[in-house]
Amino acid sequence: MVSVGLSTRDRSVRYRGISLVEVMASLLLLGTTITAVLVAQARSLRTISLANERMVAAELARELITGWQLDGTDVLVAASGQFPGRENWTWSRESTLREVQDQVRMREVTVRTEHARADGSVEPFSYDFVWLVNENANGQ
Repeated sequence: MVSVGLSTRDRSVRYRGISLVEVMASLLLLGTTITAVLVAQARSLRTISLANERMVAAELARELITGWQLDGTDVLVAASGQFPGRENWTWSRESTLREVQDQVRMREVTVRTEHARADGSVEPFSYDFVWLVNENANGQ
């Protein structure tokens, strides 16, 4: 009798499944991809958080300087303090004398804000402002 069709060997080749090595390689690739995505997302969230802190720091420094201008505060004197209503934000101010031209000097005021985080770390932000205070060489 002549058999028509595929032999046993041909059938096993035809219905072959995925090997364990292929499954393991696929899982390794998937795990690596997921890990890379999670690391990128964590870095992105950290960058967004830092950008938000910088924005708040700039806003607080700007409000502080505007208040000093309106109050007539002597900005040439070094000072420091805490922002009202923001117990984890502090500021400090220092003034540096700069010579602009012969016999003409100007004060550069640096305002630093610091944010104390919940984890105990402190993030400093520094803003330099040129205050319109002219002094000649005689100190007038």
